[in-house]
Amino acid sequence: TATGVSLASPPRVLAAALGSVRPAAEAVGGPLLPLADYVAALDAVAVELAAVASELRDALGDATSSSASASDDGDFAYDDPELAIAAPLASSTRAALKSRLHANALGAFWVTARGLDRYLSSERSPFARDREDLWKLLPEKTGPLGRALQPDFNNPDDPLCLVYSCVNDPRAPPSIDVLYALKLLDEGLATKGVTARGLLGNATDAAEKLETYAALVKANADADLIDTEWVNPAPKGWGRIGI
Repeated sequence: TATGVSLASPPRVLAAALGSVRPAAEAVGGPLLPLADYVAALDAVAVELAAVASELRDALGDATSSSASASDDGDFAYDDPELAIAAPLASSTRAALKSRLHANALGAFWVTARGLDRYLSSERSPFARDREDLWKLLPEKTGPLGRALQPDFNNPDDPLCLVYSCVNDPRAPPSIDVLYALKLLDEGLATKGVTARGLLGNATDAAEKLETYAALVKANADADLIDTEWVNPAPKGWGRIGI
């Protein structure tokens, strides 16, 4: 990460390495904090996200080792490990993990990120496209019928790709990829019938994007930047930010 603490480290090791972290949520509507404060808060996000992923791994392990039993969703775990990985995560577990996404450092992620984005100045997302025109992503229309369609979607994934392509808009802040990865995990945790394996994939993706963003901060953040007029534009929570 930006301070050299590995996202792959166990959560307890990460927590011990970080020590006391100034809550970035203090910066809601406030001035630009020192870069070190934002970096420490970002590392705390990594700690908390790693803990969520760890619980999902535990839940996946429990599902594969348990006998058939009803969950509070009325769903079942299975004796057969091949079937157990498809067992839905209990609603109580989903609710608990979802609440953790919106508390502490994870809950204040967007506040932290907007501060770091200011220190990154003109940097953009490592995943950003080179072209801004979203409609250029649409498949080229072919044939009389295709030319009549607006837009021309050729497969079920096209609408989703179009909507989420704004994540890679070069005008977006470099932290946007992490935000939307967290939002996908958040939406997954709100969905009945999702599995621990599926959610773990979302959590892993968010962690990878967070690590990429932290590396960008470490490499390119301008620690000498002074901007006394800047006010953090982020709300305290990120649940309603973006799409």
